[in-house]
This record gives sequence, structure tokens and C-alpha cells, in this order.
Amino acid sequence: APVVQEFGTPASGTCVDAAPATLNWGGASSGGWSESWAQWMNGGRGGAVCTRSLVYSTSSGRWGAA
Repeated sequence: APVVQEFGTPASGTCVDAAPATLNWGGASSGGWSESWAQWMNGGRGGAVCTRSLVYSTSSGRWGAA
């Protein structure tokens, strides 16, 4: 099953530039980010987020953007 990763959109720059290095786990690169909206932002009031889905490849043993 895909794993969704999200963080709040940066005040300036792109999602790719602002992506925390801690989200590049399991061999996933820093790409695949897009802008979206999520309820969890702003204390549950919702807001803009950067989001991506990762899938695991059993053949390469790594995670990658879906």
C-alpha cells in the first residue's frame, strides 16, 4: 500500500526545495511532491500542504514516488 507523506507548504520556494531530508527514507529520492490541502494543518483548521505517495519496490528494495 502507498505511504502518504505531507508537510506544510513553504512560505517561498517549491515543495521539492523545502522537503525535509527526514522524509527521504528507505531510498526515496526528494522528488514527487505536489501541492494539496489537508485537514491536519493549522491545528485541524486545514491548509496548504506538500504531498507525495511512496510505494515500495520489492525488486529494488527501495521506496519511490508513486
